[in-house]
Amino acid sequence: MERLTEECTGGNARTCEALGLRYVNGSGVAQDEGRAAALFEKSCEGGWARGCYDLGVSYLRGSGAPRDAGRAAALFEQACSSGVTDGCNNLGALYGEGTGVPQDERRAAALYEKACEGNNALGCVNLGRFYLEGSGVPRDERRAAALYEKACEGNNALGCYNLGVSYDQGNGVPEDVHRAAALFEKSCEGGVAQGCFNFGLHCDKGNGVAQDEGRAFALFEKACEGGWAQGCTSLGMFYDVGRRVPRDERRAAALFEQACAGGDGHGCFNLATSYVRGRGVAQDGDRALALLAKACEAGSAQGCSVLGELYERGLGVPQDSGRAAALKKRAAALGL
Repeated sequence: MERLTEECTGGNARTCEALGLRYVNGSGVAQDEGRAAALFEKSCEGGWARGCYDLGVSYLRGSGAPRDAGRAAALFEQACSSGVTDGCNNLGALYGEGTGVPQDERRAAALYEKACEGNNALGCVNLGRFYLEGSGVPRDERRAAALYEKACEGNNALGCYNLGVSYDQGNGVPEDVHRAAALFEKSCEGGVAQGCFNFGLHCDKGNGVAQDEGRAFALFEKACEGGWAQGCTSLGMFYDVGRRVPRDERRAAALFEQACAGGDGHGCFNLATSYVRGRGVAQDGDRALALLAKACEAGSAQGCSVLGELYERGLGVPQDSGRAAALKKRAAALGL
């Protein structure tokens, strides 16, 4: 630490950045984001572009510096112009969202491309997403898949996940459930909770891999712990019916509640069912109705359909044929 401090004081801009990172992480020193931001500023002023990037992150997050997306954008641009591909990627994200700069999807795509050409895997993922959606560039599923593959080869787990989705759905590549399953497994190992969930689905159904309920259970559990709400719903179903584990309706209801809070409509619907039947929770019709409405809003066709039936018959709610018809129409649009 003394050597780094001396070198930074002596004008070594690169060392100032390295010292700043230590203060960010609390590595060998007490964590101090304000001190880190000051060191990044000194590094940037000394001509070390990576210091400009780190200072931009500080301003973007409001970590050790006032939150200022416009200042962050200027610093990312400075870093990007000097070859720091993370700066190009972050600046692309700001243009894509219209944060700190006017929204400009073409400019965002160009910045992602520059980052990707510099072997920034996250830049490739973001550019692939733009090609898949047709944002700022012509829609091109094959190009998107190729970019996801490049990102995955660069050990970006999200790139592997997105490529897995491409193979699972046949988007830009021939449909291949075996390849999809392998990519979901790789993304799961890299910490992508969605990958764990999707790989769990493949294991549960024996789709592209040997059927293995025990492995599916473990993967859904990992997905749920990683914050993927659908993983909590699927895990709850195991407890609800006693698959691979002793039946535990209270545990199932708790998992459905966690999933619902995370925005999964199926979790809300299952929790509503628990309240209707008094399974794992005290029976509560009003709570069930509220959950059915939430399930429908979150995209559960079953939630919309059941709620529509209740309005049609006037069960627990005032009879309302117009509301019933609208709910059934939404259920149909959602695939029921």
